[in-house]
Amino acid sequence: MSAEAEFRGRMVSEVPGHVRRIEVDVNWFELAGVADPDGKVASHQADAVVGIPSKSAPEGPDDELPGEPMQKPDASFVVTDEEGADQAPVEGEETDDQESQREPGSQPEAADLGADRAEEAFPESRSTLAGLLGEETTVELDQLKRLAWKGLEDETRPMTWKLLLNYLPVNASRRQETLSMKRTSYRHAVDQYWKASDWSADEEAVFRQISVDIPRTCPDHKLFHVKQVQEILQRILFVWALKHPASGYVQGMNDLVSPFVYVFLLEQYEARAEGGLLSRRSVEDAFSEEQLFHAEADSYWCLTALLDTIQDYFTFSQPGIQKRVAYLEDFVHRVDPALGEHLQKENLQFLQFSFRWLNCLLMRELPFELMVRVWDTYLSEPDGFAVFHVYVCAALLARFSDVLREMDFQELVMFLQNLPTKDWTRNDVEMLLSQAFMWRTIFDDKRLSKDLK
Repeated sequence: MSAEAEFRGRMVSEVPGHVRRIEVDVNWFELAGVADPDGKVASHQADAVVGIPSKSAPEGPDDELPGEPMQKPDASFVVTDEEGADQAPVEGEETDDQESQREPGSQPEAADLGADRAEEAFPESRSTLAGLLGEETTVELDQLKRLAWKGLEDETRPMTWKLLLNYLPVNASRRQETLSMKRTSYRHAVDQYWKASDWSADEEAVFRQISVDIPRTCPDHKLFHVKQVQEILQRILFVWALKHPASGYVQGMNDLVSPFVYVFLLEQYEARAEGGLLSRRSVEDAFSEEQLFHAEADSYWCLTALLDTIQDYFTFSQPGIQKRVAYLEDFVHRVDPALGEHLQKENLQFLQFSFRWLNCLLMRELPFELMVRVWDTYLSEPDGFAVFHVYVCAALLARFSDVLREMDFQELVMFLQNLPTKDWTRNDVEMLLSQAFMWRTIFDDKRLSKDLK
């Protein structure tokens, strides 16, 4: 087997076994710097991240959905007093015999590479994952990540997310005590910040901004129009902002907390047979006050863990986002130079569309339930939200490359702000994740990862 073919096989074999086929020809390897035009493997020295001029960050992801400010909370709100990450998935390698049986220039199906070995070592049925989570000892995080990367079911997602975010310990015997402690701590924070009667002018301003943004959260789903759910979002964001004054509240955080609230409400949703949770117009007949509080407290702590991984997204001038916008632009020019040149010719700045993609983690670009699925993978990836997400953005842009290259500036802006993804299925996001994983494996090096963190 040639050196280039051996490298090619290894790259494809590292894509998790369930993912769809990804075409990778020698041109990708030349672009990556791992193979020269003659097919010889060369060392890869990544280009430095391209800087962009310092600009004032946009005030928010968008201003299309005005909402009426909510009323200041009633201090009589009662909370129950009862409450007292990692490596990417790896599959088996392709053998010389398997390579020789393929047509020249073709690539093996990712699902064929090591699927048998993965199934033997880590059976991936729902019952296996449920069994892993239900063990009375310690959960093996590497195995859990390997299973979660491929997507979770509603029954196993809440506990898995809590473990992958280090909200709960892997030792099962300590989980209930940890839950009780964390929920009690959040209740005290609500007492201290939310129920205080003497808010300062700055705190009033934070409350007003959050109140304006809450009605914009997941506008297509009735659940997030329910008053109690909006109050949950409001309390979480207000308490977080006051406890983290270095960044405070920034537009877009309301989108990032919504998956947690949905997943942890679903954890305690006992009326699944009556219809989907997202379409409910009321929660009073579905949840007790205690259950609502449990979901709220768990969402607060998991949001905190997530935001800790992307702190520079929300500090002054949002340097983390600007750095990633620069890298995304540079990366697109490398993997799809025709598209990159066309966007440049039309004078479309990447900041004009990708700021929201990064600030809101694509929560407004893809259907909500599909983004919940995407987060399964993000939580299983090293630096999933901080680094892997950038490659997902690149894959999303490349998905529409042919269409985009035929558009002028005005059409580009309208298209990229309203992507035609409403009818996407799980298979569509699986393809994005597969492409992103392939690109990160080929192009990424430790220096780039460090720069993007």
